[in-house]
Amino acid sequence: SGTESTGAPTAWIGPDRYRATIRATWWATVVGVLIAVGVTDEFSATQTAIFALGGLALAAVVVFHEVIPDRWRTPITSAAEVASAIGLLGGLVLLTGGGASPFAPLLVLPVLGVALGGRPPAGLAAALGASLTLGAVLATDPGLPAAAGELLPAAVVLAVLWLGTVSAVVFAAQQRRLQAATLQLSITDVLTGLFNRAQIYVDLDQEVRRSRRSLRPFCLLMVDMDGLKLINDSLGHERGDAAIRGIASVIRRSIRTVDSAYRYAGDEFVVLLPETDFAGAFVVAEKIRQGAEELGATVTRQEAPTTVSIGLVSHPEDGSTDEELMLAVDRAMYGAKAGGKNQVSGYPRPSRQASAPSEVISHLSAVG
Repeated sequence: SGTESTGAPTAWIGPDRYRATIRATWWATVVGVLIAVGVTDEFSATQTAIFALGGLALAAVVVFHEVIPDRWRTPITSAAEVASAIGLLGGLVLLTGGGASPFAPLLVLPVLGVALGGRPPAGLAAALGASLTLGAVLATDPGLPAAAGELLPAAVVLAVLWLGTVSAVVFAAQQRRLQAATLQLSITDVLTGLFNRAQIYVDLDQEVRRSRRSLRPFCLLMVDMDGLKLINDSLGHERGDAAIRGIASVIRRSIRTVDSAYRYAGDEFVVLLPETDFAGAFVVAEKIRQGAEELGATVTRQEAPTTVSIGLVSHPEDGSTDEELMLAVDRAMYGAKAGGKNQVSGYPRPSRQASAPSEVISHLSAVG
């Protein structure tokens, strides 16, 4: 996202923890520098200016972390915070000895913060900004050509800055990949590669909210295999797993990239169809039903059915909440079973007011 690209926190750290760490680093750095300057006479000539700079730094901390609300945080405010931190540190280095300043290594801190919390380009841009700032400080020294004592410490700071930046960028990228892989595993059904049951309710709740805002409908399918028990009993569970994977593949081929498919239970699947009306959802359901019917010859190789019964409901007509929709689509699927299997139920729409049969309630409890 745009926030990440300018050095704002990425998901692997967490926005709250990232901001708390940055805020604590700001305060610790400013207070530590002011105490160090106050207890020594080494910078007595520029002490007043240093304290004034410290006051500006404290004001920056308050503005960026106490005054600006979270909803106003943008790539611009993130970039402004990083630039102000580097600029203030550059001023401190200038007032405390230039390239030989004991505070020059502090330029590494904001750069590492960006490198760890942002995307690689943001970290590299911050490192370049800090390098140019240190170069500008050195350029203000008229005796620079003879000031070898300043050049060596500055060179060490630059080396540490770039080495630290590259290391932090690589580390952060690895953490993002690891977190993405972990997240994918947590929401994915191992056998089919579809989303798992837990993810249904997360996505369905989000889709209900989106539909209320946009006033555009969406539909939900529940797909239940008609003959999995027969396949398991007659051909073995390995062939049954192959049939489940086959149905999952049929569903995946039948839906759009914006749609989502989930394994709800052992032989049941749910399909979420955003911005789809009832007629459009029926076309998708029929495509799945026909694909499942044709799957038998390739998966079972014997007379064992791979047909499916499909329930179809729409928001908001068949339910205004995720719980109501899941109950309605389960009821519609049972209607397809009761009607002879291998069919789509809910088109035309069943009455929403009809009470759920007891077997539906017990079924929901059993898979819950």
